[in-house]
Amino acid sequence: MEKIERRLKHLEDTHTHQHKMVEALIAEKAPEHTITEAKKKKLRIKDMIESLKLERNLKWLINKN
Repeated sequence: MEKIERRLKHLEDTHTHQHKMVEALIAEKAPEHTITEAKKKKLRIKDMIESLKLERNLKWLINKN
């Protein structure tokens, strides 16, 4: 489980960083395609976080029984 928790923490930190990047791009009035790509990357990271949380919860349920 420890490996999953470390990976989850890393992804959450990466997501926070990417969120700040998106905000900065918007504030700097970067080209729309650049902002869109940054937002897509942020969403992919969020999807990985959700997937990892699901995996963690399933492992917890399996080990519980």
